[in-house]
Amino acid sequence: MKKILLTGVDFYSPNRGVGALSYGAISCLLRKEKNIEFGLWNTLGFGGSSIEKQKIKDFEEKLPFYQTNIFYSFYMLFLSFLVKILPKTMKPLILQASSYLRELAKYDFVVDLSLGDSFSDFYTWKRAILNSLTKFIPYNLGQPIYMFPQTIGPFRTKFGTAICKKSINLVDKVYAREEISYKVTSKLLKDKSKLLRAADMAFLVKPDENYNINFLTADEKCKYVGINISGLLYNDKRRFEILKKEFDYKLVLKEIINSFLSNGNTKIVLIPHVYSFKNDLPNFYDDLRAIKDFKSGLPEEIKEKVILIENDLDCKELKKITRLCRELKIDK
Repeated sequence: MKKILLTGVDFYSPNRGVGALSYGAISCLLRKEKNIEFGLWNTLGFGGSSIEKQKIKDFEEKLPFYQTNIFYSFYMLFLSFLVKILPKTMKPLILQASSYLRELAKYDFVVDLSLGDSFSDFYTWKRAILNSLTKFIPYNLGQPIYMFPQTIGPFRTKFGTAICKKSINLVDKVYAREEISYKVTSKLLKDKSKLLRAADMAFLVKPDENYNINFLTADEKCKYVGINISGLLYNDKRRFEILKKEFDYKLVLKEIINSFLSNGNTKIVLIPHVYSFKNDLPNFYDDLRAIKDFKSGLPEEIKEKVILIENDLDCKELKKITRLCRELKIDK
């Protein structure tokens, strides 16, 4: 039986894309090998470390879930370095110093996701360190590391670039899911043969067929168009910094919706991507808040044709909704 450790995963993230990536990675691996024992490992900031079990859809048994904060992760890095440089006979003795490292060392190889877009210093320097530790530690333990399709970069600081460059060159294979990441990664890697292109693993996520979509109409000819409104673009004044250009986001959304509705028997489904009911998400990140505010400002005749998804759904349930939506041709 293969033992595979997934790092940088989160099946319950407010960002449903991270959940989709996590489920997609498992689906991808199970296509190649059915007999796999999975483990989950996330490096945290300054919170507590823990070893627990996590329930994942489609798995009868809970999966081991290891969380290590930045301080304990550095401690594991030190111990793993000793494993690397000292005689092999010393390895069992060194691993006795950390129950976490002892557990992680049992896996055959590591599959890294870096939460989809966190192998970067764009958010904070801390993210760059945390998502580099998940490369340094397994490398010292002699475990192969594969970075599955994700966004890599951008890098804004010399420190972030240096640490990520060092860690990514320890990886056996790196998969970029879009062209910008491919170009960024090619500048970081010494061995270009390690870099490959691959599709986003969210395409491998299977819809939750048990979820009942209750907004269907009796009119089978009605077409549904799914649109996500980004809370970050809708509310955050850093739009210019992020996109390198400014525009009227609300006006663009209205024009898009009007274009689709001009195609006749059509309804718009506003689908949040990043949202939470636990009040643990800044308002400017929350898609659902943005969607509610946007819909409240629409004319009444448009509101009647706009459906709001506001239930607490996971990525598999949202996948069933997005599968319902179909592409429409817009008259220019």
